[in-house]
Amino acid sequence: MMKKRLLPTLLACLTALALLPLTAFAADGFRADCGALKYYFEPDQHTAVVCGRAAENTEPNITIPATVTYGDDEYTVTGIDDGAFQYDSNITSLTVAEGITRIEAYAFERCAKLAEITLPDSVTSVKKSSFQDTAYYKNDKKWENGVLYIGKCLIAGRNNVMECVVKDGTVAIAGSAFEAPSEGNDLTSVTIPASVVTIGGSAFENCGSLANVSFANAENSSLKMISNSAFEYCSSLSAIDLPASVDTIENDAFCHTGLTSVVLPEGLKVIRGSLFKNCGSLTEVTIPSTVTEIWFGAFDGCDELTTIHFGGSQAQWEAITGSGKPSTPPMWNTLTGIA
Repeated sequence: MMKKRLLPTLLACLTALALLPLTAFAADGFRADCGALKYYFEPDQHTAVVCGRAAENTEPNITIPATVTYGDDEYTVTGIDDGAFQYDSNITSLTVAEGITRIEAYAFERCAKLAEITLPDSVTSVKKSSFQDTAYYKNDKKWENGVLYIGKCLIAGRNNVMECVVKDGTVAIAGSAFEAPSEGNDLTSVTIPASVVTIGGSAFENCGSLANVSFANAENSSLKMISNSAFEYCSSLSAIDLPASVDTIENDAFCHTGLTSVVLPEGLKVIRGSLFKNCGSLTEVTIPSTVTEIWFGAFDGCDELTTIHFGGSQAQWEAITGSGKPSTPPMWNTLTGIA
């Protein structure tokens, strides 16, 4: 009898929840159709991310706006979500408004008729898969010397490209842009202009022949972010001279490389997990005084690392948190810059 009495009560509660307006969940964000598109709204931030088409929209031309109004509130549109329009066979053109910064993985993958794409200069985070297997991607006339650009983003490089001089004015190198298959690729050299702000995740992963990475006009570089696994398994890369502008290097960015020494830029605050993991030839690292945290596994497998230069005081070194700080005696004995 108890179960019979509880069931109507439970159904009534569930019905009441279903009838609540979407804005009742505003603190946690909510999804809703608005105009021609579907969005994920974040009321606390007054931002929104495009998740796909609205239910009744079948238009071939997609325009992503800079702002969207829902109810009485205006939201800044910041990006396009993972797989938002994946496999959409109706799209023929895409225009993205200035202000959008991110286009996530698979956003327009396999949109077979998508032939015209306009991206703003504000996009600094994009993936190769964002536009892979679209009509634009498959159009050989859109590729320049084996490299595909959309707007100011380098989207992809073909496996037979040996030397790549990234076009001046490029602001983003897409995630997985040159990532090599298991058998590797032919890339040996890349020159990155001062205009690049972001090197995407796995951008050069498994490029085993990549021996030279240079930064043109490095003193004026805009580079801020080297994303996760960007140079992972670049076994021929023995040296890299990072611009001083870099303030974020994500997990695994240089693990399994052939680096022998590296100078981390002043301004870097966190040495992230597995950053130099299994860099068996790494013997010397310069760590700036701005570093306050070293994550787990940052130097795991760096068995030849015997010299660490630190730009701050002993008190600063001892105050660095995280479980990945090198602490073996040879490292302490060669620590320099200690006041």
